[in-house]
Amino acid sequence: MHHHLAVLDENGIIIFVNKAWRQFADANGLVWDDYGVGRSYLEVCEFDEGDNAIEARAALKGIHGIMTNQQEEYSLEYPCHSPAEQRWFFMYVFRYEDNCKVHIVVIHMNITGQMLAEEKLQNSHDKLQLSVEERTANFVMTTEQMKREIRKQKK
Repeated sequence: MHHHLAVLDENGIIIFVNKAWRQFADANGLVWDDYGVGRSYLEVCEFDEGDNAIEARAALKGIHGIMTNQQEEYSLEYPCHSPAEQRWFFMYVFRYEDNCKVHIVVIHMNITGQMLAEEKLQNSHDKLQLSVEERTANFVMTTEQMKREIRKQKK
């Protein structure tokens, strides 16, 4: 499984992270003890002052909505660029109960390939649209020139 997964308790404390989470933390220089286990995921979102602060606040609100049972699931697409590359992730959060205990599952999926493909497709679409507009303008201009020449010939 390549998705980064964390399980939170009913208070938002990280109680488990998977191998992909740990590998991502190692590769990106995150220096949390035990990969954040025992740390409040909510506080991390609340006090994020970096480039993704807006997304972190949205995630905080979504997770809180799940914790208070106001919504069943939450998702968010967000950029998470590094100095070496542009990256995007999809965050999916849901709650489950096990032995009468509430758990919140937070999954981060790397969607960089999909986002780059969509960007490339959009760029191709934009180029095609521009080409069609240019050809249409040339056609209109040529047609107008031909009409003028025909009118001249009729005189």
